Amino acid sequence: MQNHRGYDYLGEKLASWGYIVVSINANRGIHVGNRFGQDWDGGFILSRANLVLRHLQKLKEWGDCTVDPNCQTPASLGVDLRGKLDFSEVGMFGHSRGGQAVRAAYNLYKESGSVWPTRIQNLNVKGIYEVGPTDFITRGGFAGEDITSKFTGSGTKWNILLPMCDGDVFFMAGMHSYDRMILNSVDNPATQKSTYTIWGTNHNFFNTVWTNNDGLCYNHDAIFSPTGSGSVEQRQMAIVNAMAFFRANIGGGANATFNQNFNPRYESNPQVHKITRVEQNFTPSPESTFTVIFEDFTTSTSAACSSGSNTCTVNGAPDVSHAITKIPIYHDESLNVLRLNWSSSGNDKSLQINWRSLGSGANIEDYETLDFRVARTHNGTNVLGNTNFSIQLVMADDVLSNPITLCDYAKLDRSVGGINFFATPPQLEPKPLLQTVRIPLASFTNSDLTQIRGIKLTFNESPFGSIFLANIRFTK
Repeated sequence: MQNHRGYDYLGEKLASWGYIVVSINANRGIHVGNRFGQDWDGGFILSRANLVLRHLQKLKEWGDCTVDPNCQTPASLGVDLRGKLDFSEVGMFGHSRGGQAVRAAYNLYKESGSVWPTRIQNLNVKGIYEVGPTDFITRGGFAGEDITSKFTGSGTKWNILLPMCDGDVFFMAGMHSYDRMILNSVDNPATQKSTYTIWGTNHNFFNTVWTNNDGLCYNHDAIFSPTGSGSVEQRQMAIVNAMAFFRANIGGGANATFNQNFNPRYESNPQVHKITRVEQNFTPSPESTFTVIFEDFTTSTSAACSSGSNTCTVNGAPDVSHAITKIPIYHDESLNVLRLNWSSSGNDKSLQINWRSLGSGANIEDYETLDFRVARTHNGTNVLGNTNFSIQLVMADDVLSNPITLCDYAKLDRSVGGINFFATPPQLEPKPLLQTVRIPLASFTNSDLTQIRGIKLTFNESPFGSIFLANIRFTK
């Protein structure tokens, strides 16, 4: 199959804005009869990654060959690349195994002992964009380590597009990458990371050559026909989203305002909103000088909060309960979440997470937002319609800020998903994917940002509910 031609529609759009776009044919010679690869190179991801780097090497050689008259771009390309390529402004894009491959290529180039920096000098990958990527183990790096789990995206902007009805990489492996990446406290330079989960989309139809419908949707509408061989709507979503990413981050004329497409502090793009719904994860950077961790629930065996000296105080028991747990399949095993359940509502039904002891508080006035990730549980009891609760900052003396309601910043109105092939037999089920909520600290009136002791959640909006909570941060 001519898989590399399946994104001509994106390449042509990018080329119209002055980008030089190369799409690589990875089919020839990669699988060689074993589509799953070796134990040390699952899915032949390293083979693909090295193929990407080899192409970049040849392009660099052709682009830099401006002195020797005998050195020229092969005539078969139909264009002279001498002096035309700027390797300080490079973006990479990949779909499925190709998504993981561009991630692995970046890591191979950066890895200690790599031969590639000598072969491709002064390469600066400014952005990586993955569509429905895999997450195979790849233990063939120069240091013999897993290139996948080791990837932190340090120093590059990065986005993963996740199809909610994906029937191929149905366990949403790209979300696992984000779960690991957000824990990286060294990101130099500090650069944004994001996920973009699109309701009603399958794995294949972002690529015009992949015409087999792999997807089924649970509790929401598909934007592809079950009997069709493609989807104009899916391609439009890719055009809007991928174009925004590359135009925001790659090239001398990059316009950073396009990055608002990935930041949930801003309204969704009208071109996206009129087609379907998206859920987003976002951090401006996990870098420790840019983001301070409030709570990551790092102790998996205790019901108490665990980051630093944090403790959880539950009021209104037994109507409110909490426990640290995992989200199997759809989130990485390294991620802990707090599961919260409440069976009745009221101002006395609350949970307070204390960051500092009573009488002391931290200064967060240099930060802009309170960020956390949240999802409705897939096997809990939730209201019909929007799950809602209020959030307050707690000062050193336990005085509370004015409350903010979740529904002003996020929509938790139903659980959606697709096919789960791990189930016996395979079945349609919700995918409990976390999304990022970003609340400007300025919205918490009646607060002293120099004396923050904790955060209080009060379950006085929805009469009952069940949610996952994770990765609470203050960000600049």
